[in-house]
Amino acid sequence: MARKTKAPTQPSMADERELERTVDNEKDYAEIRGRKIALPFLNQFGLHKISHIMTDKGGNELVVGHKCLAAARLNGYFKIKLFWGILWRWYAYVRAYTDIELTQAVSLIKKKADVALAVYSINTTLLIGMRETIMKMNREEAVATHQELFGDKAGKSAKSDLG
Repeated sequence: MARKTKAPTQPSMADERELERTVDNEKDYAEIRGRKIALPFLNQFGLHKISHIMTDKGGNELVVGHKCLAAARLNGYFKIKLFWGILWRWYAYVRAYTDIELTQAVSLIKKKADVALAVYSINTTLLIGMRETIMKMNREEAVATHQELFGDKAGKSAKSDLG
């Protein structure tokens, strides 16, 4: 039984606006108790701090969301170094935000982290091919690699060549 495939549809105006907001690196806002908190796209410092928080063994598990929200909101080396300890304690102990109240902000941070990781992966992949130290292949090696990639058995490759 053949499956019907749907033809791709044009993106809606809302999708196009979302793309433009992503390209322009506009801040998104999460609302917690009537207050809007601006969350920019994560850079490597904010992403690293969140990763560090999530992999930390000790500590109070009840304040992990507050710490991640503070790291995402500050999102810069000096801001995190100077204000992160104060801000997460402000969220956890003074404002006393509950986990339910932080859900919208955390889901927004997750979206921002996905974009940051995808861009990082693309850039890393592209830059690996630009290395000066990468070995250049001669024509025979290129043909053998090409044949191996497409499943041809006739070509000699490093994996199948005994000599």
